[in-house]
Amino acid sequence: MFDTSQYQKYYRDVHDVLAAPKNWILRYNYDEKYLTDGAIALVENSAAKRVPVLLVYTQMDVVYQRESGKSVVPAGQHKQVFLATRIGAMIAVVKKASRYNFDFAVNEYPNPGASDSFNGILAPLVAAKETPWDKWVTVSDRFNLFQSLRTGDAHTNWSRIVQELGKPTMQFKDDAFWKRDGPYEGNREIEPHVELVKSGGVINQARAYYAVGENRRMHFDLSSQTAGPVATSRPQYDMKASTSDEHAVRIVGEGIYELRHYTGVTVEYETGSAAPFRDKRAEMIFETAPDATWPAGAELKFLYRVQKDHVKSIVGMLLGLISAAGVIIGGSELLKYDVLNGLLIVLGATAAGFISVYLLTGKFQFKL
Repeated sequence: MFDTSQYQKYYRDVHDVLAAPKNWILRYNYDEKYLTDGAIALVENSAAKRVPVLLVYTQMDVVYQRESGKSVVPAGQHKQVFLATRIGAMIAVVKKASRYNFDFAVNEYPNPGASDSFNGILAPLVAAKETPWDKWVTVSDRFNLFQSLRTGDAHTNWSRIVQELGKPTMQFKDDAFWKRDGPYEGNREIEPHVELVKSGGVINQARAYYAVGENRRMHFDLSSQTAGPVATSRPQYDMKASTSDEHAVRIVGEGIYELRHYTGVTVEYETGSAAPFRDKRAEMIFETAPDATWPAGAELKFLYRVQKDHVKSIVGMLLGLISAAGVIIGGSELLKYDVLNGLLIVLGATAAGFISVYLLTGKFQFKL
């Protein structure tokens, strides 16, 4: 699939593709006329699920002019340049009228050093006019060459891709680039879950979310880099992190991180308490600030479902019932002549109540 980023509303797509953590799901949509016959045949017979995806950015090798929400190519003959930005896997393809929605999980960063393999994939597509500005979605059978793109260190590949986007004629040369790795709980990486949203038994969307426990502290790694020499008038960009519900997920600290020439920081956050057998949902939002007419960086939203441990919920509820019963029995007429045992039962019930409340709420509190 190709990006050309000529329209303001699609410009951020390349940034989001480069910034998203591994296995996160993004959505692209294209009108049917922009798919090759081979691509249409592939998605129509449902064989597209889990096929590898290569994302490629392309533009003319000339400085564009921005006019009324669109990048305009200056008149004349210009060379077309291509840059592989991300490798992924197709999760679902949803057709609505003449529009195809592609939900794919991002994975490796392609190795810019494997230029021979990349050119070998592109050459027959260019010859068949299956690249922009003719087609934006196509298929290739050169899988052996594709495998060569999956080599190299992920962070190094990302850095080199950013540097390519910083060349003087590229649209992105003065932008802010960052990526998020993780999240992690201790040394364990938390993998996103995939949910297929259906209506009437038909898949409408594939989306990702993180299922995490309550009252946990986690972190992710934030890396940033400028694409190359930047104009003196370029503003200082930050990555701003926030959540839609701080009772569910809360950023530790101010939540604003300076995007420097080349830096890496650890961002910590924590989850709140959840109700028994129900998850608490919140979005974690990452934005490049300050905002501008043309976006200068990524904007990503991650859905979190904060869950209480089911064993804790069951034990907590049982202890709550035992506590209530113990208070009633200990103070009942049955033990009015056995004050000591009645008192012991009430004390035991009170202790069970404290434990029950703690297991269910994460807090020590008890009310009779």
